[in-house]
Amino acid sequence: MSNLQTDKSDVDYMHDYVKKLGSFTRSPGSDGERKGAEMTAEMMKEYSDEVEMEEFSLAPKAALGWIKLVIPIFFVALFTFHAVPILSALLMIFIIFIFLGQFVFYKKIVDPFMPKKTSQNTYGVINPSGEPRQTVIFSGHLDSPYQFNFIKWWGGSFYVILMVLVIATLIFFSVTTISNGISYLTDSFNSTAAAGEVSPELHVRWLASLYLSPLALLFFFFTTWVETPGCGDNLSGVSVAMGVGRFLQKAKQEQEDKYFPRHTRVITMAFGAEEAFLRGAMAYVKKHGEQLKKENTTVINLETLVGTEKLFVLTRDLNSTVKMSSRAVNDVIKASEEKGINIKKMILPFGGGSTDSAAVAKAGIDTTCILGIDLGKIIQGKGYFNHYHTVRDTPDKVPPEALQQALDVCLQYLKNKDEEVSEKHI
Repeated sequence: MSNLQTDKSDVDYMHDYVKKLGSFTRSPGSDGERKGAEMTAEMMKEYSDEVEMEEFSLAPKAALGWIKLVIPIFFVALFTFHAVPILSALLMIFIIFIFLGQFVFYKKIVDPFMPKKTSQNTYGVINPSGEPRQTVIFSGHLDSPYQFNFIKWWGGSFYVILMVLVIATLIFFSVTTISNGISYLTDSFNSTAAAGEVSPELHVRWLASLYLSPLALLFFFFTTWVETPGCGDNLSGVSVAMGVGRFLQKAKQEQEDKYFPRHTRVITMAFGAEEAFLRGAMAYVKKHGEQLKKENTTVINLETLVGTEKLFVLTRDLNSTVKMSSRAVNDVIKASEEKGINIKKMILPFGGGSTDSAAVAKAGIDTTCILGIDLGKIIQGKGYFNHYHTVRDTPDKVPPEALQQALDVCLQYLKNKDEEVSEKHI
């Protein structure tokens, strides 16, 4: 009976990876990201039958750069509210379009107009001992984020409150100025004497928006492009994918009683440019999507493994707009239960952003994400989120126990899936 027992050497391997790459920053498309990918590829060669680094082009600052575009436009709309109502309304409609497209749905709205760089997806392929009948990809993203200044300055709970207020202000003023524009057009068409006059109610709403406008000004400094180590987010996830590869190497070469897949091809993936709104995962599924479907592929993504109390498995991603594979979710839960590890279902809420699983799911490939951060603690100002996307996201923020728990779940999941496909062909 092959076993899946992990040990201290597995944990040390994963945490050493976090410490090694966490010693420098790796923003999307940067020289640091490239260096990290090259180091990862060399390590993957130790356990892989094949290693690839696939380049793709992206606009790394488009993901957050839209903020610095829309805030000045917001103030133009604010101060043309009375004088040029139609212009004010059109400007706010443009802002909402950018907000929804770029921030909520991760579309490439701003990208074509921003400077381009090159990133890369790095992955290693491990062939099974027998005929491959399916593929399982364990993935994380190697790039590190630009700093979220509000978290660095004031902590996680203030960040959440401030973000809610900023988004509420933008929506509130959008509704106000669009209503004003419609009123102006209606009055003009009716040739009324009051054409162009702002109603008292809309004027009060405009005053409220004016008083709240310093929040929008503050939002302009959401990031100042400070680069971070990105250890929890997300060297932790890549390290577990690498840990799967190393475990299988030991099973194949050193310890015959250890589990090695019979009919499942395994790919350990380090996506690039996730922090640029999933551009690496998008590039990968665009190039390989049809082949992955033919190979009956499932992607288990790993993200921000920083908690030891429980893990989470996502049922919805990308601000709750993308559904994960129910089969993948249930299979991860089954594997976790078999290992005695506490795991809960989670919907990634609106404003929570996304993981690479969203890009994979949108390509029609079964996927889910194992997440290791308890979002319920954020508003309490507790835990890792006070260091998330800041220069404080250093290797000490990644508990070795969290990595071992995720590795145990991944290995059990792989074994279950391999046995399942093997039994079907007996």
